Amino acid sequence: MFSLSGGFSSAAFRDPAKRDELVFSYTKAYNTVLEKKDHADTLCMIGGAGYSYPRYIISHYPEKTMDVIEIDGGVTEAAKKYFYLQDFIDEYGTDRLGLYTDDGRLFLANSDKKYDVIFNDAFSGHTPARSMSTRETALIIQNSLEPDGIYASNVIGNFSGYRSLFLRSEIKTLLSVFRFVWLINAEPDNASDNWILIASDTDFGFDSYDYRILEDDIVFTDDYAPVEFFTSDLV
Repeated sequence: MFSLSGGFSSAAFRDPAKRDELVFSYTKAYNTVLEKKDHADTLCMIGGAGYSYPRYIISHYPEKTMDVIEIDGGVTEAAKKYFYLQDFIDEYGTDRLGLYTDDGRLFLANSDKKYDVIFNDAFSGHTPARSMSTRETALIIQNSLEPDGIYASNVIGNFSGYRSLFLRSEIKTLLSVFRFVWLINAEPDNASDNWILIASDTDFGFDSYDYRILEDDIVFTDDYAPVEFFTSDLV
């Protein structure tokens, strides 16, 4: 298990034969996107941690490429040492796996590259990255996608009590930019609050949880995005 700031951000099997298989249900749920979108070959992931999903993609889909944007170079070095990343690079090289030490939002804003899918798994412990949660960031992501591209974000939350304000407000924020937003239960067999939030300007018809947005739910902006408060025990 890879623990960062009090939250488990990645995991790998100890058996080397299962090195590039997925442990967490929410990373397996990312594959829902690939099942719906044919020829999603150019991928990007914000947040590397143990690099489990990038390793899975490159090892299981020989036609796909993935750029991984990790803000902390120390995290990448830990992944190389303890989570097979260096062994993986030695085997597969970096032709299809791009490793970048950068802020995810700034990387996308400064790049002209377009992606078929952008995945967001940027967290500090159990708190999502504030800079990746605002309307301005959603606009940058939209501009970094192909016209029929998909944005998929790992979200922890629920619609009552703890974290309900964040989840609804993040949905409302994405709806202010993208034409379609779906909410996928990442662990349907467990009473979990892990979700995959999917947004696109193309109607892919994902089987979405029937969410309800309230009138008082806000749109996160760079000027006002109380993400830390909305995901704290104080709410």
